[in-house]
Amino acid sequence: MFNDELLRTVRLGLVMFGHRYLELLSRISDNGPGSPGR
Repeated sequence: MFNDELLRTVRLGLVMFGHRYLELLSRISDNGPGSPGR
């Protein structure tokens, strides 16, 4: 049903989106009170 190339592209996009989301979350928690900013 799904093309292998399409599935691979979607998976890569999800991985990149998830990584960026986690990075944003960690950056927000790092900038909390008492935490040194980068």
